[in-house]
Amino acid sequence: MISPSGVTIRWQPTFHTSIPSRATCCRSEHAAREYASRNNYFDRLDETATLGDGKYGRYNDGEREIRLDVSERPFLAQSRPCVLVHELGHALQHALFAPDSGLDEAPTLFDGDPEKSEAIDLAHRFHGPFQTYPESDIDPLYESPVEQFAYVFQAAVLEPEAARRIAPQAVERLRTSVVERNAELSGLFDAVEPE
Repeated sequence: MISPSGVTIRWQPTFHTSIPSRATCCRSEHAAREYASRNNYFDRLDETATLGDGKYGRYNDGEREIRLDVSERPFLAQSRPCVLVHELGHALQHALFAPDSGLDEAPTLFDGDPEKSEAIDLAHRFHGPFQTYPESDIDPLYESPVEQFAYVFQAAVLEPEAARRIAPQAVERLRTSVVERNAELSGLFDAVEPE
């Protein structure tokens, strides 16, 4: 694009640029849904919810339910397949690492650098800069190990090559920790590799 002053301006988005295609998202989402369903990581999927508050998905660990909002989404990274993979990340973390999974305490996978900063970098690829909630001054992503886990899982499933390039230690930590708890999940990570 050329500005009125004659200077060439190139628009460079800061996020939502790495999701390869809707077809890739759907293929990866299908693989993740199949693994999560086969391993009983959630009981119910409601794809007709009205969530409000700008949320596109929500996992309720008490009811083991994933709810997806019906509203239109402006970016592929916010599409149903992408959001469902993120929510499946929450379901997976709850099933494998919650106290009722047999562990005394859920581990914080990304508790130090560089894993924590890598997890945040991956979240920005899907969500962009985060806004704080009005009722608090805390950015939920930066303070929430649960959201960090879901974003790293989402990236590892939807864009494995980019995820490993941007966040090698966070992706490896997640993958190793998940596969230690359920070896079958290595097949999920293999299934979503680009063809």
